[in-house]
Amino acid sequence: KEFRMEGKIHGVCICYNMLKLSPDEHAHIEEMIENITEQDTLENGWCTQSTCSPGLDKRIEEDGEDFTQLIRARKIECSGEAYVVFKEQAHMVKVQEE
Repeated sequence: KEFRMEGKIHGVCICYNMLKLSPDEHAHIEEMIENITEQDTLENGWCTQSTCSPGLDKRIEEDGEDFTQLIRARKIECSGEAYVVFKEQAHMVKVQEE
């Protein structure tokens, strides 16, 4: 809303510092990213539900809870950087010019 670009932004990537994570927690984050990628692929129509792995919705819900726990336990912290992915380059240019 701040950019006045509603409907023109594909997504936002928030960067996190994961140095405090154990190897198992880091592997779980990798699985979460796989699940998000699969969900995004499905939502954008780049695949069908039949090609997705079973239980995706449940895994996404559980991943959100697990990620929240990692943040609350201060095992993962925001790095202070975020990236916006625009649907069209012209939208990005408009924001840069403002």
